[in-house]
Amino acid sequence: MYCCCCNHAANVPAAIRRDAETYRAFPPTMLCIGGWDAHQDRQRAYADALRFTGAEEVLVAEFPDAIHSFYILDSLADSKRLIAEVAELVNRRR
Repeated sequence: MYCCCCNHAANVPAAIRRDAETYRAFPPTMLCIGGWDAHQDRQRAYADALRFTGAEEVLVAEFPDAIHSFYILDSLADSKRLIAEVAELVNRRR
């Protein structure tokens, strides 16, 4: 499983679409997007590109009131919700 919030080395939608066969084997991926994150459009494009390849599983968790990297602030309700969603995904894959 791969959780991506802003991995710049892997987050290149055009390259993913161009080399779709390689990315088809990408592990199940979960992206978390904060509504106040300046990178949110790029993250959605990343998810769309992975879906285009036929990647196994691409999940997008939207947090409308969250900022970029909100998950590091573990006292926030959205952080707790994200941790619960990641745990659910991991447990489902066991």
